[in-house]
Amino acid sequence: MTPLMPEGYLETRRRQIIEAAVSCFSRRGFHQTTMQEICKTAGLSPGAVYNYFRSKEDIISACAEISEKRNENIFVNATAEAGDSISAFDSLIGTFFSLAKQEGIYEAVRFDLEMWAEATRNERIDEILQANKDAIMNHLINEVEKGQDEGLFNNALDSTAIAQVLFSMVLGLEVQIASNPNMDVDAYADVCQSIVWGTLSGGEGSSE
Repeated sequence: MTPLMPEGYLETRRRQIIEAAVSCFSRRGFHQTTMQEICKTAGLSPGAVYNYFRSKEDIISACAEISEKRNENIFVNATAEAGDSISAFDSLIGTFFSLAKQEGIYEAVRFDLEMWAEATRNERIDEILQANKDAIMNHLINEVEKGQDEGLFNNALDSTAIAQVLFSMVLGLEVQIASNPNMDVDAYADVCQSIVWGTLSGGEGSSE
């Protein structure tokens, strides 16, 4: 009889495989990466990997689920303790741009872009991404509507459209980093903040 493995051990092994897969997918893409490459990067035998995942498709889905859940948690946690909308959006902006400067971000954004491309032809991945995007957008729309009630955002503008534009700033940053890992993230953050706070034009309404 095969002895039962501790739950912590199983989760560690699974995480080891997923991290190796993300590294491979970021370098070579989903379709160019082989199971053999994932096994080698993870330092595990094919038999060990297949104990956790039946196929490369299952690994891709697991990677997508973890990545998207992490993104959702960032949105939720960044605004959880904010007392007002200004604090909430300052926290969101600060959190995302701090993450954009962390070590390993280049690999992370390349994986995210690979995942979005895969979603255009893979229904399973598309369902994962769309469910996560809907959760993030619902949270962001709620924050925007609070901001409109507090006079932070223009009430004449559609709250969903505002949230979509704000979300696009994050996606745009990922595209920029993927093509230029040495970009000035702080300068990008300054411009995004100026858009949110209405000071981009540099007119009389801009802050010092």
